[in-house]
Amino acid sequence: MSKQNMMPRRQPNDIIEKNGTTFGKAIKSLREKCGLSLRGACIELEISPAYLSDIENDRRYPPIGDVLQKFLKVYKVNAETEYYLMDLIGLGRKQVAPDMEEFLRSNQFARMLVRKMMQVENFDELAVNNEDQSSALSKAIDNLVLKGKIVRPYDETIED
Repeated sequence: MSKQNMMPRRQPNDIIEKNGTTFGKAIKSLREKCGLSLRGACIELEISPAYLSDIENDRRYPPIGDVLQKFLKVYKVNAETEYYLMDLIGLGRKQVAPDMEEFLRSNQFARMLVRKMMQVENFDELAVNNEDQSSALSKAIDNLVLKGKIVRPYDETIED
């Protein structure tokens, strides 16, 4: 097994959940759905059983990089589930979701949009309560996307 470049162990009570789920709980559920034992998954993931157990029990911060890519491949994760896992990783690491980090770093317009949204209190609630304007904004963004080259599909069925 290869030695992992990982964040230190979590501190007690340092677990952040989204809808009652942590990255560890989600990754364990995916492993079980694939019919893999902990040791069987470790062989495919090329990580130690202790490390996987620590991840699944939220004793380690969620992995990123090559280790994360192995999880996505071995557990046959679809786009919807990948986005959900990315959110859990961001929450668990107290960072921006890893699939957004480079995009935000390299796109000035995206940073400007996020900063504008940050100025609005209760942004999610406001978007839901103003469905007509939210739909118009969503359509405007869709039109921008259609003008560009799609490099990664997005599944609108994702639920928060």
